[in-house]
Amino acid sequence: MKLEMTTGRLELYKYEEAYVNEPHRHSDWFQVTIPVRGACEFTQSGKNYRLAEGEVLLQRPAEEHHFRTGPGESVLIVKLHESLFPVPQGCGNRLDVNPSEAAEKFGFWTSGLINSRNEQSLRAAESLVVLDVKRMLEAGMPAAGGQETESETELIASIVDPHLRDAWDYIRAHYKSAVPVETLSAIALQSRYHFIRSFKAATGLTPHQTVLKLRMREARRLLAGTSETVTAISAGLGFSSASQFYRAFLKDTGKTPERYRHDSRG
Repeated sequence: MKLEMTTGRLELYKYEEAYVNEPHRHSDWFQVTIPVRGACEFTQSGKNYRLAEGEVLLQRPAEEHHFRTGPGESVLIVKLHESLFPVPQGCGNRLDVNPSEAAEKFGFWTSGLINSRNEQSLRAAESLVVLDVKRMLEAGMPAAGGQETESETELIASIVDPHLRDAWDYIRAHYKSAVPVETLSAIALQSRYHFIRSFKAATGLTPHQTVLKLRMREARRLLAGTSETVTAISAGLGFSSASQFYRAFLKDTGKTPERYRHDSRG
């Protein structure tokens, strides 16, 4: 299924199930790609990414890109004309958002556009999309020093079950070491099976995806801002070997750790 809504200054798309498009570029447009269910295989400027739920990739004007999704997967695309969209200062191309929140906001955006009855209400609906996307990107930007981000704060507040919140807190505190699902399910007072289901329903990610997401974010920060070796970073983040970390980082970012460090420092 494909849902499409366009105005002269923004475009909204929702792709569900299997979909693939051809390499293309937008000369005067920014694009924000947000997987909200499953993963999205994305190629941008010749680099391959596998985006998990909530992992946002920003396409800037004239960057060639294309993507594909598989059965059971869903991705949101927001295109904003560059005259409409001030990118937050310091914003990179990779960010993290709450996929459930993004899907909910997408529904509000489309509803606002559908119900626009004149030019004034249309401009108001467009402005809401721009404001929400800007806030979403700002909240998803990595915090300095590996501190908790605004998006994480909002996520914690949205977890109603206090025991699930305790499990999240445990992951946040121990993601650099082994985090057994059995330990987390005991904290949440649930069986292993029900814990995994309820945790993903509450956060949009499985426990394993959450641990890996936190590790990759910290790895990017360390590579960009410190002189620690790749081996030291790998060991410090709980990977069994440097090669395991190397594969995970390459899959997450589309770059080797060394290339990411080089590019982040100009």
